[in-house]
Amino acid sequence: MSLLVLLELCGLDKYVKDERGIYHDFLLWNVVAAFAHLANAVASFYGASEIGKENKYPVFQDYALWQGKDDYCAGPCNGTGYSQTGMGQNFVILPTESKKSSELSLFWLIIGFHLLSFSFQIILNTSYCRQWYVNSVLNNGVNPVRFVEYSISASLMMICLGLISNILGLYALIGLGIMTCATQLFGLLAECLFSDVYLNDTRVIKSDSSKVPIKIRVANFQPSEVALIKKPKKPKLEKPRSDVLATSLRRLGWVAHFSGWITMIGAYGGILLNQYIWSVEQNNTNGVGPPEWVNVLIAVIAVLYNLFGFLQLFQLCAKDPYLNSLTGKRSKCSCVSNSESGDGRQIRFCGRSLNKAVELIYVLNSLATKTVLGWVIIGQLLRSEDVITTRIKCD
Repeated sequence: MSLLVLLELCGLDKYVKDERGIYHDFLLWNVVAAFAHLANAVASFYGASEIGKENKYPVFQDYALWQGKDDYCAGPCNGTGYSQTGMGQNFVILPTESKKSSELSLFWLIIGFHLLSFSFQIILNTSYCRQWYVNSVLNNGVNPVRFVEYSISASLMMICLGLISNILGLYALIGLGIMTCATQLFGLLAECLFSDVYLNDTRVIKSDSSKVPIKIRVANFQPSEVALIKKPKKPKLEKPRSDVLATSLRRLGWVAHFSGWITMIGAYGGILLNQYIWSVEQNNTNGVGPPEWVNVLIAVIAVLYNLFGFLQLFQLCAKDPYLNSLTGKRSKCSCVSNSESGDGRQIRFCGRSLNKAVELIYVLNSLATKTVLGWVIIGQLLRSEDVITTRIKCD
């Protein structure tokens, strides 16, 4: 028995159908993914150990410490800084001093992005939003709510990755969150600028018949009189105004899309550099290093994260093959049908419209990414009895 039949028997099929009673698979999977996120949150809550729930990562804030040179030299003199002479005194400035400023709970960050995903996705299937959601996806190829949710949940996920890779600087974590949020908002902007709604206008026919002077005096025309007669011109078929608007907007859409790659590389690149280059280089003689599961998790999430970017890149290329709005050329993308139209409603991919296919893949990839990140951290870190503390005892 299929899930749709089961929903029909339970009288719940209205949540996966539009107002005309037409079933859409992305509605069904949106409901499935929403409750899967909720199940992840509940299971994570009960799956973590009591110590894991209470553990908090310290967050440090750098500051500049000013000392008199005499006081500095009277101490161990092991701080890294520079000296400055001014106002008749000698100073030593230690700009890389650090102090614990706050704490972050990895446990509640995981619970948070699962619950956020559940809330945003289930809202789209309610009676108030479902038809708007269907129309927005099918007719425009846009789901703004998706990227608004990503801007929050993906930022929380990136902060989780920062914590387990021991990026504990306050400003570094703020930067990771803001750049991830900016990436998702760039994605939202690109998708909206590529909306199919700008292709809806009809062509405008302009006629020049009013400019045709015809002068007839007698039945037999003289050559001079024939010269005064102009043949009516064929009506001009102007380029649709919507095409001009869509071309301009899609040019801006490409700029927004590639801007998102820059911010994403900046955010995730910092984690990759810290984990695989700086940490390895500084600890290569210690005989110890980060757990292998951390290295694997960061690499796996990097791949899953980038799938979102490549999915939108494919979506935009299908609508505007080979950046035609920028180059002015006309070409056809071989991997999809009817790509010359630039209309996501007409373009076919995997047996369905491009708009439906992209939305479905977004829903499934979001579920996979958050499930992998949440459960690897719960399973490898928060289920253990290890205590995280800044009180280090050397006995």
